[in-house]
Amino acid sequence: MSQSWINFARVGNPNHKGLPAWQKYTSANSATMMPDNQCVEKYHHNKEFLEVTAPKTL
Repeated sequence: MSQSWINFARVGNPNHKGLPAWQKYTSANSATMMPDNQCVEKYHHNKEFLEVTAPKTL
């Protein structure tokens, strides 16, 4: 994870050898890297939370 932060700070891209390809986050894909012993990229992992906390319009 440290190398991801370093790469992001240097060039704006967190990808590096040893990390699965990490797509650029967009509201359409909600690509999020889940750091752990085995890093995994997930999509819309917090969809339910965002739906509950989204501002409601009247």
